[in-house]
Amino acid sequence: MEKEAPKIEIRDIRDSDWYWISRSILEDFAPKIGVIGLALYNVYASYAREKGVAFPSQKTIAQKLKVSLRTIRKYNKILEDNGLIKIECRKSEGKPNLITLLKLRGRNQFPTGSA
Repeated sequence: MEKEAPKIEIRDIRDSDWYWISRSILEDFAPKIGVIGLALYNVYASYAREKGVAFPSQKTIAQKLKVSLRTIRKYNKILEDNGLIKIECRKSEGKPNLITLLKLRGRNQFPTGSA
């Protein structure tokens, strides 16, 4: 009798425990945004899910990454300057900023600048 191969489970992206980023973020942008920028982008991606919009507070992110608020602000600017995110300030509403992950046109391409 032949032994049955063990069953494997394929991850389901509908499970809230997973998120995805483009390989281009790692291969093309990591040298430009650094490891903290890469970590910050991953935090936003984990919050944004399939909608592409995240709104965690800077304080929450700083605590998760164990960095200062100043570092979060610095790398937000780096991510924005590289066209990876768009930041919509909502301080007047007393809410955290809206962070939109911008769509990449394709491998080795720059973001389109639109959500």
